[in-house]
Amino acid sequence: MTKYNYSGLRIYTRLFGTANNDICQGLIVDFQSNIVLVGMNNEGTNSNIFITKFNPDGDIIWSQVLSSDNEDTVYDVTTCGSNIYLTGSTKGTFSGNTNNG
Repeated sequence: MTKYNYSGLRIYTRLFGTANNDICQGLIVDFQSNIVLVGMNNEGTNSNIFITKFNPDGDIIWSQVLSSDNEDTVYDVTTCGSNIYLTGSTKGTFSGNTNNG
């Protein structure tokens, strides 16, 4: 992730992720100017969803991996107040919920 100012001057670059193939699918800035990145990483034959929250200086506040027993994909991210919402798909199960197809 790289942050630039309004003149195009690079403020910082932050590298993070796993030893696997990581792909960012979305970025949003919340009401406190924190940055939320979502994406996928491949672990063997399955992909998992990651969500990472950074402060305005680019430091990680927290990071989570959402993983089922199969392929998981994230499509979009949005915030409302202090909540973060993701949309995506899975071929597995999450928290006891099974997919319908």
